Amino acid sequence: ESMRPLVRVASGGEISRVMLAIKASLSGRDRIGTVIFDEIDSGISGK
Repeated sequence: ESMRPLVRVASGGEISRVMLAIKASLSGRDRIGTVIFDEIDSGISGK
């Protein structure tokens, strides 16, 4: 299967987790202010 844009294959919560991982990996290098992620509980309850 060919690569597709993340926005087409991931839910909002999954994209938030990817962004959190990117921000966490860059936080040692760049000064990052407050970041707010929506759907923080998405996928936790299994619904």
